[in-house]
Amino acid sequence: MQITSQVEARAAGAKHYFTGLPCNHGHLAARRVVSRVCVECHKRQMRESYVRNHATRRTTQADYYSGNAASIMARVVRWVQSNRGLARTYKAARRARRREAQPSWVRPEDLRAFYDEAERRTLATGIRHSVDHRVPLQHPLVCGLHVPWNLQVMPLIDNIRKSNKWEPNP
Repeated sequence: MQITSQVEARAAGAKHYFTGLPCNHGHLAARRVVSRVCVECHKRQMRESYVRNHATRRTTQADYYSGNAASIMARVVRWVQSNRGLARTYKAARRARRREAQPSWVRPEDLRAFYDEAERRTLATGIRHSVDHRVPLQHPLVCGLHVPWNLQVMPLIDNIRKSNKWEPNP
């Protein structure tokens, strides 16, 4: 990487410049023109912020979804209509993951009861319900199965809040 000054980088319209000197934390990396912060230090700060604010962000997102569900769904429908091929690809991948997580000895009618119950609760209460996997099908630590004892019916908003979380001893 070529050594440049912040002034030269700003004049050239660049976002980064390289001094050839390590930052206060010892990184020999480019710096941001706007803030003079080392790119590696900035990455570390962003990761720490993400971890620190994860719970707050999830709650905020869930609250936003519950207040704007109709407009979000309309946006999703528009996206699916304009990206049919990609949407089919995503849906096929999800079906494949579920198929791989469902043992051959599981009877489909045993699973269907959960989806029927979710529909019944939705119609009875007016609140959308969905089927959730207690142990997620995809998680860095565990791999749940698509079997009756790993399924539960819960309100959709709670399922969205739960996301892909798993607690070994709930």
